[in-house]
Order: sequence, then structure tokens, then C-alpha cells
Amino acid sequence: DRKRQNDSSRQGFVVDPKTYVKLGHLHLLLEDWSKALSAYQKYFKLVKNYWKDAVYLYGLGLVYFKYNSFQWATVAFQQVLYIDPGFQRANEVHLRLGIIAKMKSDFESSLKHFYLAKSDSCPCTFSQLEIRFHIAHLHEVSGKHVEAKSQYNVLLEDRCLPQQLKADIYRQMGWM
Repeated sequence: DRKRQNDSSRQGFVVDPKTYVKLGHLHLLLEDWSKALSAYQKYFKLVKNYWKDAVYLYGLGLVYFKYNSFQWATVAFQQVLYIDPGFQRANEVHLRLGIIAKMKSDFESSLKHFYLAKSDSCPCTFSQLEIRFHIAHLHEVSGKHVEAKSQYNVLLEDRCLPQQLKADIYRQMGWM
């Protein structure tokens, strides 16, 4: 009887679909990836033009990236940049597209995305030094060792270089 009352009290109750995007983002912040994906899937089911929502696609792309579903992450991130070239987190999108392209050995595309992330002045999860490290590493893995070593050495001259990044650079130079 109580269940019937609960069900009848919910009739006519409508949740704005954008609430599911916000819920997905909340779960991203909490690093609860499966719940974030679930919220984004609910939004996907409710909204016909989901592919026009850059904020939704960005969150979904982050979940796909976390789950190493790089093909789907690439599609989501590219759609974000297509529908909203001035997206407030475009640098994060470019950063992840650069990492994905580097993993696929698409060095030209990777370099383009890393430079776009580096030139964006918005706050980013990676520092400028970390992005420059990725660019140097990209040169290394693409076989351009002289360029990589030169960029690693320039990074080592920076007084603000964190110890962990310095250790990473020395490791990479040792492997070359």
C-alpha cells in the first residue's frame, strides 16, 4: 500500500534533463565514473539533440577517456570543438585529444592538439611545463631525439620545474 502511495505521488513529476548532466559532472568530480556514465546515459535517452550539447559531450568524453574507450572519447571531444570552438574547457579537450593521438602514433595531430592546449590561457589540469614535457616526449617517441633532447634541456633550465617532472625528464633522457 505504501509503495502504491509513493508511485502515485511521483506521477506528474518531471526532472529537467539538464539535471542529469549536472549529476554526471558531480560524479566526475567525485571520481565515481560509473555513476557519471549512468547519468549521461539517462540524459542521452531523454534528449533528442544530445549531440548539440557541448557540456554533456565533454563530460561523456571524460568518462570514455577514463575507461580507455579512446575512439568514443575522440568522437565526443571532436564534437565539442565542432559545435562550440570557444568551449571554456577547450584546452582540456585538446590535451586529451593530443594524448589519444600520441598513443595512436598520430604524431602530427598530437602535436597540433598539444600546441592548442598550450596556447590556451584558461586554467588547465596540466601546467604549461607538463604540456611542454608532453611535446618533448612526443618528439622522442616520433624518433626526433635531437629535438626532444633540446626541449628536455630547455625544461630543465626552468627554475619552477617541479621535482617529479625533473625526474621524469631525466628518466626519458636516460632512455634515449
